[in-house]
Amino acid sequence: IEPAVPAANTIEVTITPDCWANEVSWEIRDAGGSVVVSASMSDEPAGIPVTWIEPMPGDGCYTFHLLDSWGDGLNGCQWVGDECFTCGSATVRSLVEDVTVTTIFELTGEANNFELQYFEKIVGFEVNSMLTVDEGCTDPLAFNFDPNALIDDGSCVYFVTTCDFLG
Repeated sequence: IEPAVPAANTIEVTITPDCWANEVSWEIRDAGGSVVVSASMSDEPAGIPVTWIEPMPGDGCYTFHLLDSWGDGLNGCQWVGDECFTCGSATVRSLVEDVTVTTIFELTGEANNFELQYFEKIVGFEVNSMLTVDEGCTDPLAFNFDPNALIDDGSCVYFVTTCDFLG
């Protein structure tokens, strides 16, 4: 289980399908095993990423399930005899106000890597909206840049370089 991340109550799922998108689906389950959100790739074109932004229904423990009905995973490009040259990928991130807080899951298909075959990949994560997120200036060019800030609060201050001191 990934530890709770500050106020991350939204999950972003991005999947780039290989040539057999109709085999790929995903779901998020709560601690009781009930599916709270799911999606299927259906007939999405190979190599084109599809992104879902999903608000989580509440605090607690969840599991993300990446499913492949054929069992070869997103590394369909290993089957070059079938004229597929596209490997897929999947990334799941937690968000706070459209800012990525952490990467929960990441998988990239690779040609001829039979270790990447699966029917189901599962990773657990926690949602805890009671934790707080550091806000501040997120622009490294600003005088008051805060490297710990995750959300820009509009407080950035910049040096003025247009002064004419000689009149």
